[in-house]
Amino acid sequence: METLPQTADPIVAAAIEHGLSAAEVRLIEQRIAGRVCGECTACCTIKSVPELGKPTQAACTHLCQAQCAIYASRPASCRDYACLWRQGFVEGDERRRPDQLGVILDHELFPPIPGALRLVVWEVTPGAIQSEKVRFVVDKLLKAHKTIKAVAYCAAGQTAHHNFPVNRAAYPGEDLPSAPPIVGYDPVHDVVVYEYRKAA
Repeated sequence: METLPQTADPIVAAAIEHGLSAAEVRLIEQRIAGRVCGECTACCTIKSVPELGKPTQAACTHLCQAQCAIYASRPASCRDYACLWRQGFVEGDERRRPDQLGVILDHELFPPIPGALRLVVWEVTPGAIQSEKVRFVVDKLLKAHKTIKAVAYCAAGQTAHHNFPVNRAAYPGEDLPSAPPIVGYDPVHDVVVYEYRKAA
């Protein structure tokens, strides 16, 4: 029987905790090799942190010149989170890291379709969602992962309000966005598209 590696990387630790085999863990280690957050603190603004009462799309009060003032004792929501670039699902080097690409790429369950996922594109840099490089990366993800059946584009400062019940512990921000999303369909990728924009 193969033994699983000892690791400090939270992505690998989570894989081991979820009972993945040694071979599966090795594949994950290969996929994330060399991927570190570095100077990127995009998730510290974009993601919610229920333990700190931090809503979505609001800068964490613990952000400082050294990045995170409470890094050693940061909550589980922070410790356990990894964007799709950090997880190795977004191809490319640091130029595809959220602070460089201008968006955080994330995913969540999409309850209207059992077993489906929704790709969430959180804009870090205003206007980045419209850039060719972001659209290219999204296109590659949609082609590679057929379980993605919806995409939400969230303009900077906008919450990704769902059209189905929201877990308020995970999304403690506003109940409603400043404007309802524009909902469409992308026939090329066969996905529902939600665009959350700022009110005019």
